[in-house]
Amino acid sequence: MIRSDGTMKELVTRMVKVANTGLPTKREGGYFTVVYEDTEQPLRLHTLERIGRLSTEKAELYRNFAQEKAKRLHAHPEHRTSRESRNEAQERYGGAIRARKDGQVYIFSFSGFPEIWDEAFMLFLALNFNYIQTDEVIAIANEEGHELTECLRKLRRSL
Repeated sequence: MIRSDGTMKELVTRMVKVANTGLPTKREGGYFTVVYEDTEQPLRLHTLERIGRLSTEKAELYRNFAQEKAKRLHAHPEHRTSRESRNEAQERYGGAIRARKDGQVYIFSFSGFPEIWDEAFMLFLALNFNYIQTDEVIAIANEEGHELTECLRKLRRSL
């Protein structure tokens, strides 16, 4: 695990570079958001960050997708990831995860890469900043399959 003394944005930027080394079509970046979740209240924004150089159209698209994933996960408190409510026909993809730290629940969400990478980024980020435990990441990866596990391994080996 890398040290968590940098910022979340710095780590996500580094993860984007790692993921791009294995993709057939390079991505320029994306958006990530972290929100406070309270089942009694609307979501409260903690972080909304643009990563990389994006066209105006892509920036708006990725920002909207990142926020939609977080809102959708919030609407399904029984889910740990937005992939559990995935619906490609409605353009609803994976890429958001639920995590906890110091009694507060958070949702981490990213959009800009294939959804498996979006989710891997957020799991790795939450793990490195102690918002989620290793056993929870392993459980999610086991449920979601080999591809997610491979993305996480690549991130761990490279960062």
